[in-house]
Amino acid sequence: LLYERLGKAEKAAAAFTEAVKLLDHTEALHEQIVLRAAEIHERIGRIWVQAHKYQEAVAAFRKAQEIYPEGAGRLNFNLAQVCQEEGKYAQALAYLDAYLKLQPQGTEPYDLKLTLLAKLGRAAEVVPWLEQAAEADRYNVRLKMLLARAYAEARLADRAEKVYADLAAQAPAPEVYQGLFRVYK
Repeated sequence: LLYERLGKAEKAAAAFTEAVKLLDHTEALHEQIVLRAAEIHERIGRIWVQAHKYQEAVAAFRKAQEIYPEGAGRLNFNLAQVCQEEGKYAQALAYLDAYLKLQPQGTEPYDLKLTLLAKLGRAAEVVPWLEQAAEADRYNVRLKMLLARAYAEARLADRAEKVYADLAAQAPAPEVYQGLFRVYK
């Protein structure tokens, strides 16, 4: 507008051309706005969790899921954590199972499932479930380490040894050898 008012036609036309290019891609701009809105609701949810305002946290996480359904699965982990804090273990487990379908690489959600199964008196399900999860996500080394540790705790030393030995051959790491030595001990 300033270039136009100053009579600088070429610069005004160039500036308007750049501006209209942005407006020609409004669907991409709209998607970014929606994504940011969902992120803000997620952040609000985390703040409410820190303040121990769990109903508000759940509402914020669900709003984020509603706004951006493509990211909804990831937020199930947050909802599971909130339900766990409230002592709603069965509901937490349902959210967590939905999240685990995404096959996360970290062990925190898997550890949470083990905790929830124990709280629900279903500790006997740990090893069979970990076997299924490790089979479904064959390249998740951390999950296999968790399975080996569960085998060791269940006094299934030969199974634990096999998992650790396979890991040592495929992905040698200090933690693998430490686990293997604990089995031998």
